[in-house]
Amino acid sequence: MNQKSYEKLIPVIVGEWRTGAYSVRDLARNHDVSVGFIAKHTAGIEKDGLAVVNAGIQYKQGLAENDEHFVSAVNDVVNKRTEHIVFFNNAAIKNVSEAMAAKCENQSDYRARAETISKGRETVLGKSIDMGVQVNVGGGSVLEVLRQQKRFIDSGIADMIRPTYK
Repeated sequence: MNQKSYEKLIPVIVGEWRTGAYSVRDLARNHDVSVGFIAKHTAGIEKDGLAVVNAGIQYKQGLAENDEHFVSAVNDVVNKRTEHIVFFNNAAIKNVSEAMAAKCENQSDYRARAETISKGRETVLGKSIDMGVQVNVGGGSVLEVLRQQKRFIDSGIADMIRPTYK
């Protein structure tokens, strides 16, 4: 194998290593290289892909018993939502970076920066659920307010307003 072939093989090996499904010996055998070569290029790299592998298995199992039209529709929706999430995450990160680079001259500049950072955090990490309970004199008990919130969430309206992508 020539040097260019080895260079192309390294990202493949690292990707397979990160899944957590292969040992150094497995990779060496599968790619017809030495154990030392694999060990050198996977040293210090975590096997951090197991959760993604498991999610992929659940996803495929969830689709396995459905017809191809449903599977195609689900894949289209997943692809579109993923594309949107990536776009908005990148835009939020860019906005926060620009806000951090901008010079703040007064309190309103700092406030605008903090707001941009907060919105970017919310976009990338999701909204933090801060449950506030308002008890009005004629508004019913705290328990009733909580029941109304649960009905709101269970009805799906909350997801239409602020969809969560899992």
